[in-house]
Amino acid sequence: MKDIDFVIFGARDWTNDWITQHRLAKSLSEKGHRVLFIENTGIRSLKLKDFPRVVERIKNWFSSTRGFKKINQNLTIYSPILIPFPYSEIIKPINSFFFSRILRFWLNKNRFNNVVFITFLATPLINDFIENTSHLIRIYYSSDNHEMASQNKKFLFSEKKIIDSSNIVFATSQKLFEKLKDRNKNTYKIPAGVELNKFNKSDTDTVPHDLKKIPKPIVGFIGGVNNKIDTDLILFTSKNLKNYSFVMIGESEKEQHKMLSKKENIFFLGKKKHSELQNYIKNFDCGIMPYKINKFTDAIYPAKLNELLAVGKPVISTNIYEVSFYNKENQNIIDIANTSEDFCNLIETNIKNDNEEKSIKRNLISQNHSWDKRFSLITNIIHKFIETKKLDNQNWEKNFAAEYKKIKSKIFKFSSILLTLYLIIFVSPMPYYIGQKLIINDEPKKSDVIIGLSGYGQQSYINNSYQQRALDVFYYYNNKMGKKIILSGRKQLVEEFDLMKALLISMGVPDKNIIVLNKPSSSTLENIRNLQELMDENDLNSANVITGSYHQKRLRIILDKVSENKVFHLVPETNINRDKIWFFEFSKLKVIIYETLSIIYNFLKF
Repeated sequence: MKDIDFVIFGARDWTNDWITQHRLAKSLSEKGHRVLFIENTGIRSLKLKDFPRVVERIKNWFSSTRGFKKINQNLTIYSPILIPFPYSEIIKPINSFFFSRILRFWLNKNRFNNVVFITFLATPLINDFIENTSHLIRIYYSSDNHEMASQNKKFLFSEKKIIDSSNIVFATSQKLFEKLKDRNKNTYKIPAGVELNKFNKSDTDTVPHDLKKIPKPIVGFIGGVNNKIDTDLILFTSKNLKNYSFVMIGESEKEQHKMLSKKENIFFLGKKKHSELQNYIKNFDCGIMPYKINKFTDAIYPAKLNELLAVGKPVISTNIYEVSFYNKENQNIIDIANTSEDFCNLIETNIKNDNEEKSIKRNLISQNHSWDKRFSLITNIIHKFIETKKLDNQNWEKNFAAEYKKIKSKIFKFSSILLTLYLIIFVSPMPYYIGQKLIINDEPKKSDVIIGLSGYGQQSYINNSYQQRALDVFYYYNNKMGKKIILSGRKQLVEEFDLMKALLISMGVPDKNIIVLNKPSSSTLENIRNLQELMDENDLNSANVITGSYHQKRLRIILDKVSENKVFHLVPETNINRDKIWFFEFSKLKVIIYETLSIIYNFLKF
C-alpha cells in the first residue's frame, strides 16, 4: 500500500478537538502515505455562532498557499473558502466549480494518482467531486448523525448516494453501524481509539497551574459544552454535591457557559491541547459524560471515554445507546445513571470506593481500544479490498461478461417499463375510463338561456370547433331549451363568437336573441364570472351550458364554487361519437391530461 495516496474530507477543521479523522490523517502520513486533509466544507447554512470559525478559516487561507498548508513531509491541510449554503441549487454549482478546479489542479500538480478518498461528510459538493475524479476506492466514515446536525432533509439523499456508491463504509458507533450495514455490505464498526502513548497510568503527577487552586474532589468533563450536554443534570449535580468541584475542559457555547458558570463549584478551564489532557485527567477523581438522550447522542461514541479509562479514572455516564453497548462488551466498566439522583450517588460512590485494582482494570480494558489497533484494522480492510480489486481487474473477461449481463438486464427492464407505459397509455382502456370520469352530461331542461362555450375541452383550443358549437346551440334553441343565447369563445384571427353568431343568424335565429360575451377572459374561472355578470345584466337565472365533454367536470367544479343563485345544466354535445375503448386517440388523450391537471390545480387553488 506504499504507493497509495489519501484524500480525507474532514467533518472538522484541523485545529478542532483531536479526534479520529485527525489521528487517521496523521497516522497514514507517518506510514509513508501522502495525505491531503480537507477541512470541513459544511453540512448546514451559516449561523451567528459560526462567525469565529469563519474568521479562523479566512486567517488560515491567507496564512497558507491559497488554502494549502504543509504539516509535515507527507501531510498537507487544505482550508477551502466556500459560500456557506451547501444545499442551495444556485450556490452548489458555484462552490463546485471553484472547489473542484483548485483541488484537481493541486492533485495533478502533486501527482496524486492511486487515490483513496475517505470522507467524513456526505454533502453534494463532496459527492460530485469524488464521482467526477479518478480514484482507486472511496470510503465513507460516518462519525455522527449528520442528518440532525445538518438540519436539512436534503442531506439524507446525499448520504444515501455516498453510502450506496462507497466501496467501504466505517461507522464509529453501534447505532450508526446498525443504520448503515443494511445499505452497504462492506460496513465495519471502527470507533475512536485511545493513543496510549499520550494516556497512561504513569506515576508522574504534574498538576496544571489552573487546577492547583480548585479544591478536591474534582469531577471532570472533557468535550464541547453545547446542546448535546444536559445542563440541567450538571446544575442538579453541582447543587447536590456542593463540596465537589466540577471542571469543564473544552470549548463552550455562550448559552450553556452563562447558565453553568453561575455555580461556584463549576469551573471552566477552556480548550486544551490534546497532549496536555493526560495531566488534567490524572488530577480528576472521576470523569463524567452528562449527555442528553436523543437521536443525535445515541449515535455518538464519546471520544474521551477510553482516554479516561486509560488513566484509570472511573466514568459515570447517562444512559446513551453507545455506552450501554460498550458496557456489554467491557465488563460493565462504566457506571450508568438513569436519573439525576443516580448520577449524584454514582459520583459519590465511585470517588469514595475507588482503588488501585479498579484503576488497573480500567486501564487494561482501554488497551483493547487503542488507536494502534483501530488503525491497523482500518489499513488491513483497505489493503484487503484493494488486493481483491486488483485480482478482479486481472480477470477482465469475467468482469466484462458480468457487466455486459448487468447492462442487458437494465436495458430489458427499461424497455419493459417503456412498453408497459405505452400499452397502458395508448392501447389499454384506461384513458377511456379516465375520460368518462370527466363527462357530466346533465339532462337538458327549459332555461332562460343557452350558453355556447367554444374552444374548451377540444383537441386544440384554437380550432374550428365553433362550427359544431353553433349547431349544438341551434339544436337546443330549436327545441325550446332557452329563449336567449349567450356565445363565448377564444380569440382567433376572427373572433369565434362572431363566427358562431353569423352561423346562427343564417339558420334563422333572431339577432336580438343572441348575446355575445365581448369581455376577454384569461381562464375558465374568469370566463364564468364574466358570464354571470352578463346574466345579471339581462335578468337570466338558469342556463343550459354546452362545452367540450371533457371540460364539463372542471366547469362543474368551478360553477359549484363561484355560482350564486343561478342554475347551470351541463348538457351533452349533439354530435357525440362513441370513443374507442381500446387504442384511444392521442389527440383526445392530450385533452384528458390537460383537464385532469387543471382540475388538480383548481382543487389546490380553492
